[in-house]
Amino acid sequence: MGSITGNFIGQIHLLASIAALVTGFYVLVSAKGTKRHKKIGT
Repeated sequence: MGSITGNFIGQIHLLASIAALVTGFYVLVSAKGTKRHKKIGT
């Protein structure tokens, strides 16, 4: 079994998971009710 980033699908999966972690963390720590919070959290 090769590395998860060894192919194109693995790389897309890795980038999507990192984006989800970053935006999810932002939603958790940002002030609730702002326009940006609602846009990213939806």
